[in-house]
Amino acid sequence: MERSACFCALLFAASLFVLPALANVALVSAGLLMLSRPRAAWERLRGHPLWLPLGLALAYLAAHLLWQAIAVGQVPPPAREEALDLLKYLLLVPVAWVVAGHPPRARWMLALAGAGLVVQLLLQAPWGELAQLHASGRRVDFGFTSVAAGLYCAAGLLGVLVLVPAGTWAPGRRRGVVLVAAAVAVAVLTAALLLSRSRGAWLALLLALPLCLSGGWLMRRSLRPVQAVLGLCMVAVLLAGGESVARRVVDDAPAYRALIETVQADDEAAAERAWDEIPHDSVGLRLHLWRLALDSWRQRPLLGHGLGVHDELIAGSPDPGLRHLVHLHNIYLDLAARLGVVGLLLAVALPGSLALGLRRAARDGLQAPDLLRFLFGVLALTAVWGLFDSRIFKLDFRLYAVLLGGIALGLAVPRRRRACAS
Repeated sequence: MERSACFCALLFAASLFVLPALANVALVSAGLLMLSRPRAAWERLRGHPLWLPLGLALAYLAAHLLWQAIAVGQVPPPAREEALDLLKYLLLVPVAWVVAGHPPRARWMLALAGAGLVVQLLLQAPWGELAQLHASGRRVDFGFTSVAAGLYCAAGLLGVLVLVPAGTWAPGRRRGVVLVAAAVAVAVLTAALLLSRSRGAWLALLLALPLCLSGGWLMRRSLRPVQAVLGLCMVAVLLAGGESVARRVVDDAPAYRALIETVQADDEAAAERAWDEIPHDSVGLRLHLWRLALDSWRQRPLLGHGLGVHDELIAGSPDPGLRHLVHLHNIYLDLAARLGVVGLLLAVALPGSLALGLRRAARDGLQAPDLLRFLFGVLALTAVWGLFDSRIFKLDFRLYAVLLGGIALGLAVPRRRRACAS
């Protein structure tokens, strides 16, 4: 039974970025196999700090849907769909069940997911237009949205830079093959990250890298050649795309200037006039959306407006320049507008409890420090990225979160439970 679930989990990881429908089927199959032995599964996974905030979040979600049903006579279909999308994040539990007590399984899943991401980038790359894209500064989405592609590429880079140097190396020729494959992956991921033109992903990676790469374990003499090769590949691609990066950073300079004038305004009327001058470019649209979300949240700060009201909120915006957009470009404001400050705090508590579990695992001496550092880094990366985009109701982001959240949960299960399970 467990071997079948492990196969399903590996299939899920391998197809996550390439064939999301197959990944979904494999993930559900692993969940059904886990549910065939519920008591054994609970014995393996209990004791993690995630369960308390998760139970509270599920209770709050149920109460919120009941409140909407009472208010309008039924749960609106958009609210049901969004609630179902949120419940699907529970599929991280079978992933955790598979990897609990088995760090090598986590490594294989991450390696397969990374390989699938590189394959997706190569398949979706507009090879005939690369020079034109580089010159024009247009963005490439690689089959996702461009901002989501930036997040996945940044997470993939973290994985290669942290896990390949510190991982267990095979002797002889196989070591050279792994190093060459890792160097190619770094080059492809860095190039795709630049082509995504996602400044949010760039900033998130810059903040997460020091968290992952700090510590003496990564600077051991035996690892320095590997670090040098991977670092040189990344730097070479960055230098080749440096001009487009600089152009992208200053693209929205008028929005920055208008925002500074708004902050420095002497009175409210002057601040309002300066705010109206913020253009509807990439940065400006986000600023106007965030103000719309804050104004909406202030109307119902505690409980929010409910699930399924997102489209109405944007469509009813007094600013016609915002009505064509599909989300609020900020996970936290998105959740606050829907579920209020209570729902937002519960949602933030879930990844926070995963980080707490990883910290406890590090303190207890789990023999996989590179995995822990990577997972800490990717949690920080996603948290920062969430300030600039919101894809919590999209399949690709859900599968990404289920993979990493499930591994973080499984590796941080208390040691005594892992021993019993094995």
